[in-house]
Amino acid sequence: MAIAMQQVLEKLDHVQLDLEYIKKHLSDLDLVLTDEDADALQKAETDLVMGKTKRLV
Repeated sequence: MAIAMQQVLEKLDHVQLDLEYIKKHLSDLDLVLTDEDADALQKAETDLVMGKTKRLV
């Protein structure tokens, strides 16, 4: 039983290391614009220039 518990703890240590690696290398998806986001932003800027909308801030 003790050997099995030690094996489980070792595997958990490996999982924790993998998770830490993933967290370090994961992009913040809120900072990435998709093509659809870029298109919507361009349309909003065009609407602003044409006077169809106003800046909120």
